[in-house]
Amino acid sequence: ADDSAVRTITWAAAKDRPDEIGPLGDAAQVVVQAWCPSAPPPYLCLDLMHAVGATYYAGAAAVPGGVTNDLYKTERLLMRRIPAKGKKWRIGSGSDTGDFPSWYVTLTKDYYLGVYPVTEAQNAIVVSGQRDFAKTLADYGAADGLKPVTNVAWTKVRGSDVGSSYPSAAEGHVRSDVDAKTHVAAWRTFTGLSLDLPTDAQWEFAARAGTSGAFYNDATDAESLGAIAWTKENAQGVVQPVGLKAPNALGLYDMIGNVYEHCLDWLTVGAYEDANGMTVTVGGDVTDPLGPSSQSNSWRSRRGGSCGEAWDSIYQKVHCRVRYLSSTTSNPVTGYRLCLELP
Repeated sequence: ADDSAVRTITWAAAKDRPDEIGPLGDAAQVVVQAWCPSAPPPYLCLDLMHAVGATYYAGAAAVPGGVTNDLYKTERLLMRRIPAKGKKWRIGSGSDTGDFPSWYVTLTKDYYLGVYPVTEAQNAIVVSGQRDFAKTLADYGAADGLKPVTNVAWTKVRGSDVGSSYPSAAEGHVRSDVDAKTHVAAWRTFTGLSLDLPTDAQWEFAARAGTSGAFYNDATDAESLGAIAWTKENAQGVVQPVGLKAPNALGLYDMIGNVYEHCLDWLTVGAYEDANGMTVTVGGDVTDPLGPSSQSNSWRSRRGGSCGEAWDSIYQKVHCRVRYLSSTTSNPVTGYRLCLELP
């Protein structure tokens, strides 16, 4: 049996009970879908205004109102399942930029990743506790509420004590633990899910969406990059609302441009540690990389953006294959995107 398949049962009520279906007429039907727990549907949605648990959708067309509806940038969190399990691919910049080396990576688990970076409105509801959405809009303004939350240091997202020990584990803790009163802790408490930042490798696999080029959607120059990303040329350094540029092949928006996004790893140059604690140097294969095992500098990896980068700088520092420096201080063009690893 195919464990990845979604099974559907449809009851055509109009045919069974034509005298009882009321004004719906022939459109009356009930659709029930089921799936294997290890292979849930492509989209997961969390209602941030009502404690109703997760809702799953079998595809973008099944998402009520459409994926780009502002609802999924404010009152709900929409996540896309990334089909990474068992995939072997090349990470890094290769020889075209020389900034960072490349080698082959295999990921052993699928995971969900936010369709958008976390927005100001979502942050206000979950992290700041402003569940009155009218107040959220009044505080942030409709347009500002749709922008990625920024000025959040890595240590504010995961913590400067337990959370900052990643990829090691603080005494009495596990690797995934974070400090209380951090963004990730708030999201976990609010949703009951083990949400976190993506690893550098998870971010890059999702950003690539199958491409081997510098950018997704076959972007090769300033004009085509402008269709998928906010850069200095089209945003003049001003952070923009999410979801206004074209998504990649996995349906993820703003993976390039607009704001940089925090990743879990310490900045990697030349070596990776895998989930079993094995260090792999340039040219070797690595499975489920976690980044360096210890801090060699004060930099965490950040990926993907920003609206303050010019086209030539974007190519060197921001495309799908190059990671860039992120200190533990806050930054007006750095935010984050949430990840949920599957069993």
